Amino acid sequence: MKPWCVDLYCGKGGWTDGFKAAGWRVTGVDLVAFDGYAGDDFVQADMRQVDGRQFTGCDAMVASP
Repeated sequence: MKPWCVDLYCGKGGWTDGFKAAGWRVTGVDLVAFDGYAGDDFVQADMRQVDGRQFTGCDAMVASP
């Protein structure tokens, strides 16, 4: 099973691209959905409203400013 990364404020997927290239499964979270986002899953939401328990078990979590 692939390790799982959650990419907060993923935008167009800079972190996502790197993790995917390294063989990770990636879930992106952002307020805006960008065409062509390359992650495995995408959650469109305001991070202030997201219940972090849905990411229990992730192996890494990154956030871009």
